[in-house]
Amino acid sequence: MFENYMKVKKRQVRQERQVMQRKIKNKAVSLKYSRRCTAAFLVGLLFLFYGHTQIVCSQGKDKVYIDEKYRDRIESEYLKELKETLGEFECEQSGITMTKVMEQDKRSYTVLIHNQKINRMDFSEKKDLSDALETVAFIDPDSNFKIEFYAE
Repeated sequence: MFENYMKVKKRQVRQERQVMQRKIKNKAVSLKYSRRCTAAFLVGLLFLFYGHTQIVCSQGKDKVYIDEKYRDRIESEYLKELKETLGEFECEQSGITMTKVMEQDKRSYTVLIHNQKINRMDFSEKKDLSDALETVAFIDPDSNFKIEFYAE
């Protein structure tokens, strides 16, 4: 009877040991799984954050690019209008040089007009031409304009 008791006891101990080993193994697997999940979550978060910053940065660059394209277009339209105004004074063959200086949010333009006919005009004719050229409006109100005539 003692031998049977010992056999039963050994079997119980062995079963308990096996149960304990399974629990330990399950905890280890669970820990590995949770570490992998945490790592995957962090990597996903990094991709999400990185992707979001890329989208925001590219939208900012696109906005600047669109602003520059818009400014280029209104500058060329302004030059066309200046040419038309010069044509009214029979100076359509004038050369126009427009220089722009950019400072943060402000731009300054200097428009230099070259024409021999303008150099031969008297003061009142130049004044009339200058007044007509200054009435040509540039869309951007924050920009400063200065119109000059090239004198040789």
